[in-house]
Amino acid sequence: MAKKKIFVLLALLGMCLSFTGFEKSKYVWRKGDYNYVRIVKADKSLKNLDHPKELSQELLKNILLSIRYQRAFINFPGNLGKPKEYDMFLADEVEQFAGYLADAFKQAEPGQMVDFSIVCKRGQIFSGERVSDGYGFIEKGKLHLVFRNIAEKLGTDQNINTSNPLKLYSGSSKLIAGEGQELGVDKKSKPRPNWLILDLAFYQAQASKLEEKKLKAEDKKVEQIESAPEKEKSVKERLIELKELYEQGLITEQEYNEKREEILKEL
Repeated sequence: MAKKKIFVLLALLGMCLSFTGFEKSKYVWRKGDYNYVRIVKADKSLKNLDHPKELSQELLKNILLSIRYQRAFINFPGNLGKPKEYDMFLADEVEQFAGYLADAFKQAEPGQMVDFSIVCKRGQIFSGERVSDGYGFIEKGKLHLVFRNIAEKLGTDQNINTSNPLKLYSGSSKLIAGEGQELGVDKKSKPRPNWLILDLAFYQAQASKLEEKKLKAEDKKVEQIESAPEKEKSVKERLIELKELYEQGLITEQEYNEKREEILKEL
């Protein structure tokens, strides 16, 4: 009987510990099934993340707009050239969720990461919805974006990857590393097509340069306005002004007539 009680107590203790360790995700923003930004528990492979981290919405906009990818390329006979590159996000899409990403990184703790998803509409004639989602975290001053899906088409078959992108990526599209970016690598130093590492210092320097350029342009505009010569009044304007001075009694009739003749001689 005593052994049975001990077993029950141990079972209850195990349940309590499991519930204590269970951590629900915290939504910062959600709009349907595929539009959201949330804070989740970090993968066991990630340690000592630089969270919380304050990133401006403008900085994140610039980062997101710089991300490009290639879709799967099939070289049919007569199909010459390289695979096309595409922007991952458009300006209106970035405007929609960059602020929520900034809030998530600001709220995340060292043992947490950001899980994001956004639906993008592409195409004019045959328009379709595509989802791009994955994990985001900051480590050693660099922003890591690990995509679960890269512009995967949403349809009736719902062929969307739901596995952990840190361990597995089954998509057909691949990221293109640009300036200030690099692809993550696996244990064999092979580039990961879904893992983009972005140097925050690079983007912050770019933002500072743009701001400096903007301020210089504004200063130059002010200088041009201030140094611009005053526009010379027309004969008509000067005659009207002269008459007003006379009617107000500020000049005599003789002064008025003399000045009037002087102005009319310029015609």
